Amino acid sequence: MDEEIQEIKNYTERMPEITTPRLSLWGEYEMVVPMSIAKEAYDNIGSSEKRVVIFEKSGHSPMGSAADQFAAEVNLFIDQNK
Repeated sequence: MDEEIQEIKNYTERMPEITTPRLSLWGEYEMVVPMSIAKEAYDNIGSSEKRVVIFEKSGHSPMGSAADQFAAEVNLFIDQNK
């Protein structure tokens, strides 16, 4: 698993190339991809329009455990970036 995470982390160097609006949705109790990797990637994204939402009662699947809030955040992001 550590090798897989390290391989994913290697793509962080390319994050400045992302210049389109970015919405990151993360569960507070995420166990698959550590929050530190998500934060590093988010910090390096090249877009000036970026936002992160942390779901306080969710793990890896906030789209299921906080479906209404998840949908609201996605809809808001779409509305703001049409």
